[in-house]
Amino acid sequence: MSYLPVWPMSLIVCSILLLHSVAVAEPMDASLAADDACGLASGAESCALSALQSAARQRVRENFGFHVGQEVSLEAATVMTEAASSTEIATSTVTADAPTEAAATTEAASTTEASATTTAAATTTIASTTVNPTTAAASSTEPATTTAEASTSGPNITTAPASTTTADPSSLCTSGAEIPDSNRTGTDACFATQHGDECVYQCNGGYIPVGRHVCQTIIIRGKTWKENLFFGGECYRLCSDSAAPCPVNKATPIRVNSFDEEGNCLRTKCMHSADEALRNLARGNYEVWRLGRANPSGMYQDSVNLNAPMDNSSKVGGLDMTGIGLIMECVADAMGWISREEFVSRVGETLLSLDLISHAKDGWLPRAVELPSLNPVPEGTEGSANIGKTWSVMSTGIAHAGIYFVNTYLQNVGASGAAGDVIALAEKLTNRVNWRTMMCLKKFGSPDVIDGWNGTGIPMLQTSDGECMAVHWPSPDGYYEFNEEITASWIAFEKVCADQRTGYCGAVNIQNMWNAVQGRRFHPDSTAAGYELLTKWSAYVVQIPYYMVHAVNSDATYQKLFKNHWLADWATYNSSVYYGDSSRYGVGAGPDLTWCSGAEYLADKYEDNPDQGDCRTWSPPSVAGYLPVEPETIKGHLLQMLANGEATIEIPGTDYHVLWRKSMIDPTMNWTSKITLVDLAGELWGLSTIWLGADFYVNNTNHFTKSNGFHQAEEGVALPMPMT
Repeated sequence: MSYLPVWPMSLIVCSILLLHSVAVAEPMDASLAADDACGLASGAESCALSALQSAARQRVRENFGFHVGQEVSLEAATVMTEAASSTEIATSTVTADAPTEAAATTEAASTTEASATTTAAATTTIASTTVNPTTAAASSTEPATTTAEASTSGPNITTAPASTTTADPSSLCTSGAEIPDSNRTGTDACFATQHGDECVYQCNGGYIPVGRHVCQTIIIRGKTWKENLFFGGECYRLCSDSAAPCPVNKATPIRVNSFDEEGNCLRTKCMHSADEALRNLARGNYEVWRLGRANPSGMYQDSVNLNAPMDNSSKVGGLDMTGIGLIMECVADAMGWISREEFVSRVGETLLSLDLISHAKDGWLPRAVELPSLNPVPEGTEGSANIGKTWSVMSTGIAHAGIYFVNTYLQNVGASGAAGDVIALAEKLTNRVNWRTMMCLKKFGSPDVIDGWNGTGIPMLQTSDGECMAVHWPSPDGYYEFNEEITASWIAFEKVCADQRTGYCGAVNIQNMWNAVQGRRFHPDSTAAGYELLTKWSAYVVQIPYYMVHAVNSDATYQKLFKNHWLADWATYNSSVYYGDSSRYGVGAGPDLTWCSGAEYLADKYEDNPDQGDCRTWSPPSVAGYLPVEPETIKGHLLQMLANGEATIEIPGTDYHVLWRKSMIDPTMNWTSKITLVDLAGELWGLSTIWLGADFYVNNTNHFTKSNGFHQAEEGVALPMPMT
């Protein structure tokens, strides 16, 4: 394996503060490359680099790899099935064309989607076809998604039969022209006249194809890593004891990395149906959240190490993760994974801990606490001498969104008995914060920013003295940039203004703040792949409010933009930036290849420059989080990811699985020792809507109702209360 050579790197300081802490950049270390390939399979030993302590929080720095499962690149809107009458598998491979990379347009284009794929039993090779990806442009009308026959049309796609392709030295890309264990060897090697030419290939019997094999030059952090090579497609072996097709009555495969007497391979588990496979995935996600929950406090940690599942006794509990974790417990109860009694007990323990945690005089909570003491952990902007003096407005918002969710859920299901005590405690906690003090202004004659009654700044942090830090100010167009702090902004507006008549909120700056936050949806300032977006940051930035904020998930404009984020995500990964497909996409965040990105943790962004693809990391949980916008299509994509096995991880001690983050640059890497919960959340949120419906989140985030004493204030021009 070749690795990116070491070169000096200038540090670029980015002041944007995200939910997880922005990626920590560092010079590349050649020694990291040697650690990139250890471990063999799920459950096998893994390697981890030394821990790296950051000021904000401690993150485990690891680079451990294993030979992952190989990907069948299929774009399917419906369930993939496998024939049982042969020992060989024939699987259709979708190799999506790079979509047009143009500016936002108002023309709506139809999308194409591969039809249901049934694996034939009459062949000993794995056939591949091509299909165009979604190219619908963002517009005022919803782009139609249709199911169409696989198409071989499209720019720069080599579709000639293998037998007509010869190893011509005039090919632009000669490196990587042969694909082991396929029909593309010797005189039938791949040929290209230009970058973007794709080599269609067939794998030998007992192997499955992964990825698109495309002629390209790969640039990583401004340096050429590989020049003029075919890259992306491989054939991976199925384990000998599970190489036969799944039987008709158990036709949906889940594959995971494993090994047999011949070496690394994919082991197949056959499920009775697509629904069973997706339920397995959803339950696996919840099992990770259970591992991330510390007993007896009920606080949730930021990440989980699946390589040492018995050693997940968290030393630090995150307030934002705990807010999200409370919602996951509601999902588990609604899905019937736990009893109502266990549910009430678990959320009750968590709320009791939240009640005991030190907080600011205005009720703001810390970003994290030590366990089991519940003492605040220093935030990244303060020294250890100031422990307990800096508070997180953003974390308070997310934690309270979780508390409200539990309260409303218990009221909606009509729980009684011990649940009444939980409801009472939740109401006590939600009344603790003085949301009126959230806004900040610049202190007169001083560079300091402090809380103030007429402030326009939304802070991430506040000190005990009222000083504001990491403040978001309105943009020049008058609206705030969209981010996950909309949770705090929404609660502040509802708590301060919703008990007054619409347009007559006494806190004019809170009313105006909410107008400017909400106004962004009518004035989106980001685009990708021709779609208008709320932000170019990772999926969690839009998915957290979609599942936690009623003002977002009940609004048609937000829903349209939410769909745009998915369409842009899908199109971007099918473009020349990544040459991915429908089973290799997802703009997410989490661990990354340190030697490649210069960061152990990275929040990805939408990218339209082919020279900026870098590690080409993709996040399946982000894809799952968009399930409400196009359920059948996205279910097909997730089922193919499970069938490929490339990103599938088995939860130790269970029969359940999750899909986790992967890199196309080094698919042998797997981050099972660092599952960051906030980046996994979208997977369970989205999957749960298959059975609970999207209304589960709409209904259980509808806290500020007339029955609860609110006037359901709406956005509008804020006016001062009339004088009496």
